[in-house]
Amino acid sequence: MLKIIFVIIGTIIGAGFASGQEIILFFQRFGWIGFFGLLFSNFITACVIYQVLNIVWEKEIYSYKDFLEQIIGKKKKTVLCINSIVNSFLMISFYIMIAGFGAYFFQEFKIPSYIGALIGGGICLFIFYGNVKGIVKVNQILIPFLIFLICMLGYVNLSNIEWNLATSTSHLKGIINSISYASYNSILLIPILVSMKEFIKEKKQIKVIALFCFLIFTSLAMILFFLLNSFSVDSTMVEIPILYIASQKGKLFQYLYGGVILAAILTSAISAGYGLLNNITKSRKAYVVYNGLLCVTGILISQFGFSNLVEILYPVFGYLGLLQIIFVFRKNYCQK
Repeated sequence: MLKIIFVIIGTIIGAGFASGQEIILFFQRFGWIGFFGLLFSNFITACVIYQVLNIVWEKEIYSYKDFLEQIIGKKKKTVLCINSIVNSFLMISFYIMIAGFGAYFFQEFKIPSYIGALIGGGICLFIFYGNVKGIVKVNQILIPFLIFLICMLGYVNLSNIEWNLATSTSHLKGIINSISYASYNSILLIPILVSMKEFIKEKKQIKVIALFCFLIFTSLAMILFFLLNSFSVDSTMVEIPILYIASQKGKLFQYLYGGVILAAILTSAISAGYGLLNNITKSRKAYVVYNGLLCVTGILISQFGFSNLVEILYPVFGYLGLLQIIFVFRKNYCQK
């Protein structure tokens, strides 16, 4: 069960989250509305996790295409449309993670971003030659490390935390952003959830998995939220705001949190890339070809800039992903 939880957390916590860019964009700038929006967004995500795993368990589903047909029916055009949206998002998410690798090495060491992107793309190229069990093993190693260091960063900055939040006038936008955040997370998450069927031993585990994912992800998000509220960081000038905050506690924390960033990037890049390759290939030969193509284009696309890709593309796909969530909960409603 812990294997599934680590894979889910690793899928959600990518470069955008661990860097602080997503927290600023979707929540922190809206003050108290953003804080409650964060809780609401995570609740939606937990419900999606529970419902998807429930459908996968009851209907014996092992592929994303079969899952779409289960929640939508045999409407080929609708299935094709949603599948295309999801595959596009998985591809773009992978590109953003590779851009995050480049952004980290440039911000910390002034190494050209394409060098970092080349390293990230090369690691993914190697890992993708394995299977979902290999991805589970990677997450089992990296995610506990990531959770521990985010908690430590919050603990050492506890005395500096500013609990007073601004009152935002954009109430509606703050609420919409919270739904959008859960929505775009679900695009990346659902194909991975479908592949977790073989690791679920009993149906009662599903509720526990959803609950623990909610508690862990909410705790980590709250730590980053209040850290960003306490330090003055211009996210337009700094690609990785949380790394800048970590550097204020000395080189040790700066480099340790750098490890968190790289771990977060890697786990999300692996989830996105594997989900895409698994969806679009039918043979091992095609898988190998598309693996190489995906990693090479990821290195090239990364040069558009990490923060630019997050700010422009994630909200757009958040709205598109809402369609998939509606179908997931509609399936639950229809069954009742």
